[in-house]
Amino acid sequence: MWDFPYQPETYSWTKKMNEAGYTTIAIDLLGAGNSSFPDGLRETQTQVYVETVHQVVQQLRDGKVGGVKWNKIALVGFSIGGIIANSLSAQYPSDLNAILLHGISWDNTWVYPAFIAGLQAPAAQIDPERWGSIPLLYQTQSTREGREASNFYGSFDRAILEADFYYRDFDSLGTAISFAYHLVDAPEYRGPVFLGIGE
Repeated sequence: MWDFPYQPETYSWTKKMNEAGYTTIAIDLLGAGNSSFPDGLRETQTQVYVETVHQVVQQLRDGKVGGVKWNKIALVGFSIGGIIANSLSAQYPSDLNAILLHGISWDNTWVYPAFIAGLQAPAAQIDPERWGSIPLLYQTQSTREGREASNFYGSFDRAILEADFYYRDFDSLGTAISFAYHLVDAPEYRGPVFLGIGE
């Protein structure tokens, strides 16, 4: 997602940050990208992701990744990744120096309808040839229309919808059940916050 292959000169934040001299690291959520697929209900709850990212941040700060101690860490999160960044800043307010939250809302009257509009189903049933080996508790949108309803709004590059639908990843039933509990305030977090939602 963050090194999006569609027009990377325009849409890849990692490319832009690297060109500006910043080091970036991308973390796959459990069951996404190149990670393993643990139990999609019990082992992929949002709190598991928060604790995992906290451990990664601590290793970066301690110099255990590449032998370099990271003094400044900004976490960029989209959708569930943004919810994780938000919850991390509430539970571990000194972990991050800045957070950038994209595609999340604290308004539950919007969150669940958008999530449900995605018409998610087990990925293995949507495309057995491509995803047949993925456990049934991992889900994704079954149609472009569902993907658009849950992830896009207003004016946007229509061609990106096709690329986004093709490269879409999964979330799990455990994540779907637990993420709204992490839309919390973070009164002790003192760093800057960028919130990007739609237009």
